[in-house]
Amino acid sequence: PSLDRYRPPRPVLRSMNYRSASGSELSSATQVQIMSPGLPLDADYVLAHLREQDVTEMLAFGLDPCRDPRRLFDMAACTHVAFVGHRPAFMFGTVELIPGVHQIIGFGTAQTRKAIPRITAFSRNVWIPDLVAQGVRRIQVHIPETHAQSIAWLLKCGLKHECTMKSYAVDGGAVVQLAASQEDLLAHVRIQRDRKSTR
Repeated sequence: PSLDRYRPPRPVLRSMNYRSASGSELSSATQVQIMSPGLPLDADYVLAHLREQDVTEMLAFGLDPCRDPRRLFDMAACTHVAFVGHRPAFMFGTVELIPGVHQIIGFGTAQTRKAIPRITAFSRNVWIPDLVAQGVRRIQVHIPETHAQSIAWLLKCGLKHECTMKSYAVDGGAVVQLAASQEDLLAHVRIQRDRKSTR
């Protein structure tokens, strides 16, 4: 659908109030909201406006950017979508590889950068605790070694560097494996609970 005819935003679920550095509310055109679950229409919009970074990451793993991200979305147990204004900017979730072990998936548009602070807070305070409550004992993700910003952000979200796999990508490049074990996840939940109790 065209941008002008794209559907209006849905009610916010479990979304935290996000304010600009000055403390004033963001305008409707730039306000960032997390909505759950992500809908097929959200995925279609994001895939039609993929940022170059996501395209290169998919190609590094031999994925078809026009087809495979939607397949992954359909396989995901639950997905979330970050909206910037009225338009989807970033979709993320997990795909279960074996019982209790989930692979993180995520792809976005050029507006993703504006949503990163909100996605980070949501991941720490809502998403990871929800995964633990669902019995997830490990989450992991693979990122080309050259994508330093993505790696730095995932480390900030609580994942740990496990290994660097040389010649793993289709183009022969190295790929970094980041993960959080069951012990890491439970520790994260305890820390977040303790922080809330001291407020």
